[in-house]
Amino acid sequence: MGGLIAGLAYYPHILEPLHEQLKLWQQQSEAELDSATAAIVRLTAHALWTNELLLTNDITADLLRRIVAQLEAMTRPR
Repeated sequence: MGGLIAGLAYYPHILEPLHEQLKLWQQQSEAELDSATAAIVRLTAHALWTNELLLTNDITADLLRRIVAQLEAMTRPR
């Protein structure tokens, strides 16, 4: 992981495709949700992915299910 982070410091352009995809996902989400809710869902998903990538493993399977359920509830019309 350290090598990846160090590499990104020297070659930040490597992240450009990811940045473009994140922008696209945000725009697509905003077509159905208000911008704040869309950002909360996207940023939470990103944090969960980063947590898994860094192997911190502090999210139990039960807690992950509850988080996903709440995120899904946030995306449904009231």
